[in-house]
Amino acid sequence: NAKPRTLEMALLSVLNPALRDAWAATHPGDTAEDEAAGFTCSSPSCSFASTRQIPERIDYVWSDLKPVSALVTMQRVPPDFRPTGRDGPPMSYSDHLGVLAELELDAAAKQL
Repeated sequence: NAKPRTLEMALLSVLNPALRDAWAATHPGDTAEDEAAGFTCSSPSCSFASTRQIPERIDYVWSDLKPVSALVTMQRVPPDFRPTGRDGPPMSYSDHLGVLAELELDAAAKQL
């Protein structure tokens, strides 16, 4: 759970140069708000987030495979599964949203 451009993230990149952040690779230069920027913690769409907290991107999918796409997911519990019932307020699964990435195998790996 580290923000981009921190020492932890820099060390991860240096120690494992083959790994790529799927979100950064598929959303280069993304500075938009909310899920468009990959915010997974304190996102305005999260029912557990305080309005005083600043949204952050601190959840990642790192891989040495080619990232094809990445999106923020697991935002809301379906109505039929809410502890407050179908008519209860929308709620999130957790205080963090999920990150889903589609990764592509290279030709050599596909032949195995």
